[in-house]
Amino acid sequence: MIFYIVLCIVVIILAIIIWGGVTKWKFIKRKDGYEKKKKLTIYFPYYNQPDVLQKQLENYSKMSPEIKKKITIFIVDDGSMKSPAIDVIKNFKGNLHIILYRINIDIPWNMPEADNLAFSKTQTDYVFCTNIDHFFIEEELNKLLNIDLKQGIFYTINRRSEDGIVSHPHPHSYLIHKDDYWKINGMNEYFSGNYGHDDKDFISRLKKKFKNKYFSDIYITNAGKDAAATGLNRSVEINAAKLNEKNKPHLIFQHKNKYQFLFEKIFEKYIPFTTKLKKYMKSPKMNSDKWVKHVDKVLFKDYAKSKGVDTAKIILGPFDDANEMKLKDIPENCVLKLNNGSGRNIGIKNGKIIFDGPDGPNEHFKGKLVKDVWNNIKKQLNDWRRPFNTGEEPWYSHIKPKIFVEELLDPVPPDIRFWTFNGKVGAIHITQNARMGLEHCQTYYDRNGNEIDCKLEYPKCKNQEKPENLDEMVKAAESLGEGLEFARIDLYNYNGKILGGEITFAPYAGNVEFKPKSCDIMLSNFWN
Repeated sequence: MIFYIVLCIVVIILAIIIWGGVTKWKFIKRKDGYEKKKKLTIYFPYYNQPDVLQKQLENYSKMSPEIKKKITIFIVDDGSMKSPAIDVIKNFKGNLHIILYRINIDIPWNMPEADNLAFSKTQTDYVFCTNIDHFFIEEELNKLLNIDLKQGIFYTINRRSEDGIVSHPHPHSYLIHKDDYWKINGMNEYFSGNYGHDDKDFISRLKKKFKNKYFSDIYITNAGKDAAATGLNRSVEINAAKLNEKNKPHLIFQHKNKYQFLFEKIFEKYIPFTTKLKKYMKSPKMNSDKWVKHVDKVLFKDYAKSKGVDTAKIILGPFDDANEMKLKDIPENCVLKLNNGSGRNIGIKNGKIIFDGPDGPNEHFKGKLVKDVWNNIKKQLNDWRRPFNTGEEPWYSHIKPKIFVEELLDPVPPDIRFWTFNGKVGAIHITQNARMGLEHCQTYYDRNGNEIDCKLEYPKCKNQEKPENLDEMVKAAESLGEGLEFARIDLYNYNGKILGGEITFAPYAGNVEFKPKSCDIMLSNFWN
């Protein structure tokens, strides 16, 4: 009997040891190994080489689905004027995950800045950086994808021509974790504008910081001299002198206001932005009083102030009931507002109503003197006190309805709306509407103010001007959106002063379908 008891104890101990060892091994692999989905970005800069780009895309699109699921082709168009990369990519029919950015300024040999842009935008942890005239055949890429990659190491491989002639590894062909790239501050844009030695400077700094692992049995193919960039001065004298400078500056993102997201084509099925938004709205965490300080129009003013952002001033109130207000106290120019919903506003100018409700001007009150319809106005305000769309936007149910009187911004400025994801601006749209006496229209921009091809239900505005202080507005929006998984932050640029408008967790009550599809993909990916 004792023997069997001892035997059982030994078996249990062995089982625990084995289980613990296996789970520990799995943890180490997850922590230090290649990322979960084992995806890799293959990045190269582009400059007026449409035929070479077409060849690159065709090469990767012919690979097996198993390979294509694991790779993203990331391209930065380095200011091509003659043959922009978008002209090739938008007509490409192959099935690949492709991302295209562009630097909207033509600087010769601006590869350092193109590299920095790519490594700041890549969606995978590991990136294989190379030139457009270098490509993988499927067999070699499969070898690369099966390496157990680790941070703290950068990887280099062999190189050969299409004829099979082996040559030395290419200095601008390496594989690295994107965090390691930034630990040495990326490429030095001090070398941009002239040929050569930019990659030599980078690799030298890389070797001082990290180990290099060289795979002599993995090859990238050189497409030959005909595929390289042409028409540019290849003299290395200027950059050779810069390389030898002892105290040379280190420059990054020199023209970030010129960066533009242009295109994303996906290989795998993506989740539409609206689907993610609806799921977000219905998640239990959103049915909480935690969000009241963000969405209550009165309390928002205190929240904005805590973030260093001003708002329009409250003149009277807040009131629990419209009947508490006296007509004699209502200013000639003001806005009557509710704190608990969207568009529950009545605008007054020179004692006349200029807009009413979310879509104003409303014919019921438009153009009428406040004193002539005061009782109707109070009734309307009290009707608006009812909870706002709490079925789909439950955060509003936690607001105690209040009525208040706010200063009128005259002339009414356009709404400048920032779509933020975990406190980072993904897109901006500027809206003009009937409250401004204009036809409703919208124009979309990336966070750097470059116009992007996005549309909801309204047409693009004509002659829309961006505010000169857009960079400051982005900072304000990101401050207000800090700690929020998703929020649209609405601001005004009023006579050069930034004013907070409101925070919306469910734009258009969640009924958002961006067109074209590339725009929806872009915003959906920001949520990732």
